[in-house]
Amino acid sequence: MHVGVDIGGTKMLCRATGPDGVVVDQRRVPTGRDCGPAELDAAIADFVDAVPDVRGIGIACPGLISPGGRRVVVADVLPAVSGWRPRVLDGDVPACLLNDVRAALLAVTEAYPHERDVAVVVSGTGIAAGFTTGDRVHGGADGWAGELGSIPVRDGTGTTTLDGVASGAAILRRLGLPADEVAARAARGDADVLAVVEAAGRALGEGVATLVNLVNPRLLVLAGGTLAYPGYLEAAQASARTHALAEHAAACTVVPDGDPSTLVLRGAVQAARVAADADADTDADAAGVRPR
Repeated sequence: MHVGVDIGGTKMLCRATGPDGVVVDQRRVPTGRDCGPAELDAAIADFVDAVPDVRGIGIACPGLISPGGRRVVVADVLPAVSGWRPRVLDGDVPACLLNDVRAALLAVTEAYPHERDVAVVVSGTGIAAGFTTGDRVHGGADGWAGELGSIPVRDGTGTTTLDGVASGAAILRRLGLPADEVAARAARGDADVLAVVEAAGRALGEGVATLVNLVNPRLLVLAGGTLAYPGYLEAAQASARTHALAEHAAACTVVPDGDPSTLVLRGAVQAARVAADADADTDADAAGVRPR
């Protein structure tokens, strides 16, 4: 079995898949700004212990991950997790830690193996992006490229960030409502809620256009739980078309993922497979059974 873990600002998703990729178990655990290393380690261990024959574990976490995936340097949406080194990294099962949008990019490149210049934008509690140039992931000097939510933008009160106007957290803060209530009111056509959701979507679209203009991807995939709010995705796509350079927009296909709330989780499972395969290759090399 391969176990993927997607840690977010409001929840953690755990998934176990068999060798054929079929999901055999899945769990949702609440998180929040006060959630810390002890709670995460305990929840991950509880899930892993319930899964038989675990061969690899992939943990996707928001924020900056240290080079080599040894610890979380800082995570704005989960401040108590800063400095965390997941306990499973020191266990007997091959495991890896990676940034959540990097996990999403891994899932996208697996789904579109013949596309060489691809990008992904994930909008959840916060917003982040990842992209490839040719067949290489652009990581930056420390592997921290892609903090799209941190780009400065102007709003009616001055300078803020894209996270501050376009993310799921921004929508909840503006409305002063929990996520399920926002979703319910938007589904009922509440004009005030829809106005806030659509304004956030338009702001995301401006961020997407910025990425398209800078990176010139052939394919850009949108994902994240915020896409579930009615009107958000449509506003983002329309805004991106309006603000991207015509030539860049014509060269880039912008599409939502088929299951946008689980793209990061699927990438974490893929990272678990990669970790397991790398460990198997190392064992084979050490045993002298794999040609070099």
